[in-house]
Amino acid sequence: MSQQIVTSLLNCKVEINSLNSDGLTPLDITLLDQTQSRNQEIEDMLCSAGALEATSLPIMANCTNVLRTDQRLNEAAQVGNVDALYELIWEDAYLLDQIDRVPFVDTPLHIAASMGHVNFALEIMRLKPSFARKQNQYGFIPLHLALQNSHTQMVLRLIDVDINLVTIRKETALHVAAKNNKLEVLKVMLGWLRYVNKDDIINRKDDEGNILLHISISRKSTVHNFGGQEDSSLATVEIADYLKRGLIWRQKVLLFFYRSSLSITDENRNALLVVAILITTATFQAALTPPQDLWGNNSNNTDFATNVAATGINNNRTVIQDSQHDPLS
Repeated sequence: MSQQIVTSLLNCKVEINSLNSDGLTPLDITLLDQTQSRNQEIEDMLCSAGALEATSLPIMANCTNVLRTDQRLNEAAQVGNVDALYELIWEDAYLLDQIDRVPFVDTPLHIAASMGHVNFALEIMRLKPSFARKQNQYGFIPLHLALQNSHTQMVLRLIDVDINLVTIRKETALHVAAKNNKLEVLKVMLGWLRYVNKDDIINRKDDEGNILLHISISRKSTVHNFGGQEDSSLATVEIADYLKRGLIWRQKVLLFFYRSSLSITDENRNALLVVAILITTATFQAALTPPQDLWGNNSNNTDFATNVAATGINNNRTVIQDSQHDPLS
């Protein structure tokens, strides 16, 4: 049976001197068989077809060493061993470059992102930033793998690289999170998108024309919102419902001031900052100040609630004044 299979493979122009993970060629495996079942005919067939021992393949032997180093690097990524990473780089300074030459591959960053090893991932990105945008054989970048495995801290580190990157199916990181019911990570990204004014990404379509809301509704993506420790205390939340929620008015106001400050002069930016502080202070004060009747007629107690501020811009300086000490009042 084995002889027939070998014959068929040789007729198909198989790579006869291919090395396995142990650095052995097919001929090496045959020669290592010292039992009586050793098939001399197979050995002769291999030799006739040009099979060689690994020791006769110096170039391929070097490739084997690279492969073994690559495997050790992957093992280091799986456990997040930064020291092992630098030991391997010391052995081969071009190790990361060799991996980067492969068009589609699971890089050490892909592995670290899948496992949630943030420190290892940061070191890899510092040494080889291109890994953050590199797709594996399935079209996923490290960010997508971090999403699939609910590694929120990893997502926070990777999301700044490029939120616009998509899979081979034109899926954004948001699509991947929704399809895998990763609500907590999705909420992180949605909040980030709102505050950096990139809400348009929410309406990006995949290759089937689906936006994030389509996916959430069609899959009935009910996930756990981890607000408690016991199973009975876990509340369910619809992703679709979350997508319909907007920022509260205070967030919208502060966000408006932040975005506006990016394109104005320093003087006007200071004024906007003061207004934002006043709005925040007024909101906080309203929550702490009880109705006046609760104080009675004791005017001294009302000092706690009196904090009316005015703003002015004088010689490029912003001034906040208390009305009680305002000489004009």
